[in-house]
Amino acid sequence: MSDYNNLKQEHTINSMQSKLDAQEKSRHDEIQRQEAYAAEQQQMANVNTHLQGHYGFDSNDAQEFIQQ
Repeated sequence: MSDYNNLKQEHTINSMQSKLDAQEKSRHDEIQRQEAYAAEQQQMANVNTHLQGHYGFDSNDAQEFIQQ
């Protein structure tokens, strides 16, 4: 009976660890997604500023150019 209880406890611990690992991976993936989105937005803002500063685009024209 002791072996059964030990195996059951080990299984429970492994199951909980798997769930924790999955949650951590999900959290890590979400952070990476947010960082990638922020970097993309910063690049778009830099392009917008460059178009306006160097080529005389107004804000609307720059946005339209970027979207094409």
